[in-house]
Amino acid sequence: GHPAAASRISSSDTCTDANAPFSTQLSAYVDINEGTGRDVGAMDQWATGCGVQRAGGFQLTSEDGLDFSVMTTEALPEGSPLLYVPEQMVLSSNKAKQELEAMGNVQEAVSQLGRLGAGTQVSEFYLFLKVLVEYEKGD
Repeated sequence: GHPAAASRISSSDTCTDANAPFSTQLSAYVDINEGTGRDVGAMDQWATGCGVQRAGGFQLTSEDGLDFSVMTTEALPEGSPLLYVPEQMVLSSNKAKQELEAMGNVQEAVSQLGRLGAGTQVSEFYLFLKVLVEYEKGD
């Protein structure tokens, strides 16, 4: 996150459990079982519990309980940040690469992608592999 953006967002939404393990927070708030309906309220609690902060007046809204959008109830200056998302919550190919390389054996697969002419998709490979690793953990 950007420190200047964070300083402009209300600290009243700051999480007391921001250092809790990410997977523990997710399973504590959100039912991730296949076929489970969308629970935006629980997802919002989880995000706040993980340190996401929002600008004053930021709201998730829905007319039918199925499709959601964002609105603000306060006028905000143009270019103002709406959300601050902590860096540890951002899924990036660079972080996935570091984590997966530390696990070992991924470099051979990356080399194989290059030999197959798919070297431009290595970033996507790391992201997809990270999702598979998390899925395998079951949480």
